[in-house]
Amino acid sequence: MAEVCRDCRICTLPGIQRWIRSWGSFLLTLCTGGIYRLYVKGFRKNCPKCGHKMSDHKQRADGSFAD
Repeated sequence: MAEVCRDCRICTLPGIQRWIRSWGSFLLTLCTGGIYRLYVKGFRKNCPKCGHKMSDHKQRADGSFAD
């Protein structure tokens, strides 16, 4: 992850929670033989700035992203 979005729910979590989530993702990728990572990076719409799901980003009332 190169940058951090100020409006991303995941990027604004406290450090320990981000660390736990990253280890959970790593273990899930390891247990599924990489299929989870293929799904995350290949079939979901991700933020170009931080790489998290676009649904984790705050949106305005008109549907545009707050970033």
